[in-house]
Amino acid sequence: MNVVHALSPKQIESLVACATSAPSVLNTQPWRFEASDDLLDLHIDRDRLLFITDPDGRAGHISCGAALFNLRIGLAHLGFRPDVDLFPRPEDETHLARVWANRSGADPDESARLYAQIPRRRSSRLPFSDQPVPAAVLNLLRESAAKEGAFLHFLTGWARADLVNVIHEADRIQRNDSEAVTEIRSWINRPGSERDGVPMAALGPRPRDPKAVVRDYDMAAPHVVRDTADFEAAPTLGVLLSRTDSQIDWMRTGQALQRVLLTASANGLSSSMSTQAAEIPELRWLLRDSDLGVGVPHAVLRLGFGPRGAASPRRPLSEVLTMVDRCLLPG
Repeated sequence: MNVVHALSPKQIESLVACATSAPSVLNTQPWRFEASDDLLDLHIDRDRLLFITDPDGRAGHISCGAALFNLRIGLAHLGFRPDVDLFPRPEDETHLARVWANRSGADPDESARLYAQIPRRRSSRLPFSDQPVPAAVLNLLRESAAKEGAFLHFLTGWARADLVNVIHEADRIQRNDSEAVTEIRSWINRPGSERDGVPMAALGPRPRDPKAVVRDYDMAAPHVVRDTADFEAAPTLGVLLSRTDSQIDWMRTGQALQRVLLTASANGLSSSMSTQAAEIPELRWLLRDSDLGVGVPHAVLRLGFGPRGAASPRRPLSEVLTMVDRCLLPG
């Protein structure tokens, strides 16, 4: 371990605010941070996991991985290279990462480009244009996933048509699962909540065509008045995959997801995700193109040129950040 930099309380608060701008499943924000003057610890908050649709906590870990990537970019923006130790205490599975601020800096150009997109990146459940995403940008997004040890595979032709069918079958199954509907509904348009969940403004319009490829939470908010709209006929769809289905690879997948989303935003793209097929064991493996042959699927990314979505609320730092004395930290 190289010499690390002592962070000020103001810097720590800025870093955690940056981290918590990451996307999370249903905006559950299943993370908490402990910080001293020279390190930050990331923990998963088990009270915020989805026990019906995410019983093993896979999506929760991916969400925390996305927050970890934002934390890394925030440190790089301050001129430090983050040193990350995943699962530093094997006896405590809630302790996902320990992050040190190394004195030697990261790539300033990349950190500046991605850091600028953190407040701009939002899930967009709005229609995109039919303008195709350039091949060069798709390659850049593939490279972004690969940098974090994951795969991003774009599907076309019959493979994309099959993927769309799997997504709609997953929608049908969840709509008929009363426990899943109840759990999802508890995080949609939460009454009086200004700190978590998916607000009404972020739901987007109802697709006029039921074959549209955008996750519609109508089953969880059937009485919310929303406009209808036509969505793009042939969306750009990418499947995000990891090498294995281990907790470490879930964390790597979350970091890859956020790197891809920020890179997409930096190239003028909007995005949204469909995870419902990955939440249903009998459908999950159908997300993978049979020609691909490797990888564990986690989510389908919908990418295109279109409006950015509405901002979702965030929990105050007082709920997610604890300042502690370095000598009292375990490990």
